[in-house]
Amino acid sequence: MDEVERAAEMLAGVLEGLPRPPSEPNQQSAECRMPSVESRIESRRRVVERAKSQTALAMVFPGPDRRDPARHAAMVWAAIASGLGGRLFHELRERRSLAYAVTVSSWQRAGAGALVTYIATSPAREEEARATMLAELARFREEPVTPRELEQA
Repeated sequence: MDEVERAAEMLAGVLEGLPRPPSEPNQQSAECRMPSVESRIESRRRVVERAKSQTALAMVFPGPDRRDPARHAAMVWAAIASGLGGRLFHELRERRSLAYAVTVSSWQRAGAGALVTYIATSPAREEEARATMLAELARFREEPVTPRELEQA
């Protein structure tokens, strides 16, 4: 089995059970309606073990869809949190040396959106990196974005 086939097989397992899109654009059926955000929030963890010296952690949270006016704020937040001068980059990579890479993005699609975080770290520091990422994300609720962060973004 080649690399592309293995990737397709892994994706099939991740996407299993999701509602299928309607056959016609803009057609809503009971089968494809997305559940409310509250019913979608649950913690899932999928681990793929490989003989590598790096761990990649991706966390996906519900976010605004492409029609939600909050999508603009989500994109600005992603710019503030991510990037070389971003809050998460500074805390996780510069200050704590927990990461090789830190990125944040806001994905908006019709009917669904997501806030996505990614950190590449040492396997020995995986749990510390995960806990610190979650703590830093929570800090956004408590500490407003500064004018400097907004200007940099």
